[in-house]
Parts: sequence; structure tokens; C-alpha cells
Amino acid sequence: MAKKKKPSKEEFMQHAQGQTEPQKKPEDAVAPAADDPIKQAQQLVDEMSAEEPEEEELHTITEEDVQRAMELLNKYMAGKASVDARVVANQNWWKLRHWGNFKSDHGKEGDKRIKPASAWLHSCVDNKVADYMDNFPEPNILPQEEGDKETAKQLSAVVPVVLDENGFEQEFDQAVHSKVLNGTGIYAVVWDQDKLNGLGDVSVKKCDILNFAWEPGIENIQDSANLFHVTSANNDVLVSQ
Repeated sequence: MAKKKKPSKEEFMQHAQGQTEPQKKPEDAVAPAADDPIKQAQQLVDEMSAEEPEEEELHTITEEDVQRAMELLNKYMAGKASVDARVVANQNWWKLRHWGNFKSDHGKEGDKRIKPASAWLHSCVDNKVADYMDNFPEPNILPQEEGDKETAKQLSAVVPVVLDENGFEQEFDQAVHSKVLNGTGIYAVVWDQDKLNGLGDVSVKKCDILNFAWEPGIENIQDSANLFHVTSANNDVLVSQ
């Protein structure tokens, strides 16, 4: 008969103080419950619901907010007055109405002197725009690193469809016309929540420089604290919204 091993002094003291727990027998172990897909799905939903952050309360626009926005808009528009004047002058040259740009009597009413106008500039602008349209660009999304290859491939398939849905060729034609006349063209790439029957989609539109306002004195448009894109709208439509 085998002799029992005599417990050490440390084991004896731990057992005396109740710090040791009786070792469970293999038959006492509880077998793990079978996986229940429904319970797992419900548990996952509960965990996700518990982790969702509370929605922030939307700020209601007050009359003070509108008044402050109008003050900023007037300040921004005053700061780009020289740009607007140059854009209008460029349009007059293209429309063969350039005599009004001169600060002489040639542009005043009642002046009966001959004011020759040549379509040379008009033709040059149209030909330059045609050259741009003959070289209409296509999106080419390239990866920045090895892990971006799959994403770049997906974007290369999605972006052309988005541009086609927005009629980008027409928007590009108008922006190029502005670029040739004024030196720049502006696009607005925004999310339009009314597209696709309320589902929303990306919208790409050309913006008129005269309707666009940014903070005076900046060189990078990204540094502007606010941006304004002003358009005319029917009051009845605004009230109905």
C-alpha cells in the first residue's frame, strides 16, 4: 500500500486558514452549453445597443444665428468685390461688350463714336474649351501603399459611375469655360439627401464664382472659417420645407 505524501508546512497552514479550495472532480465540471445562434445574435444586438453613443441634441437656428450669418456673408462679399468686378469684366469682354469696361467716354450712353467689337477673343475662348473637352479626364485611383490596392480598385469602378450619374461632363464644360475666362473653376461636391428617392447620394455641381464667398485675406480655401454658396430660391418652396 502506497504511503500518503506528508503535506508541507505551508500547505498545512493554508488549509488551516481556509485559503485553499477543494479540488473539483472531473465529473463535477459543467459542460459548456451548446451554441444558440438566436441567443448569440440577441446578445450581440444588446452589446451594440449599449455601446451606441447618445445622440446630440440638434441646435435650433435662431434669428441671432441668421443675423450673424448675414453679417459674415456681407463681410466676405465685400472682401471679394475686386474679384467679382474682374469676373464681370471678363464676361463683358467675351460677350463683346468690353467698351463699358473703360473709364472713358467710350462706355457712356450718348457716345456716338464707333465701338468696334471683334469675335476674335470669343473664338479663342471657345476653341480652348473645345481642346479641354477633347481631353476629358477619367478618374484613375492609385493606391498609396500595398494595403490600398483593393480599395483603389473598388473606387476606380465606383467613382466613374457617380460622375456619370451627376452629368459631370456638362459640369466640367461649364467649369472649364470659367477657368479659361477667369483663371479658375469651382466644384461643389456635397451629399444630396433628396437623391434616389430620399436615400441620398453624392452630388457634383459647378459653382459660379459670383455666388461663392470665402474669408478675406486667406490663400488656401481650406483655411476659411466659413464658406458661403449663395443661390436664389422661391420663398414658397423654402416655407414648404
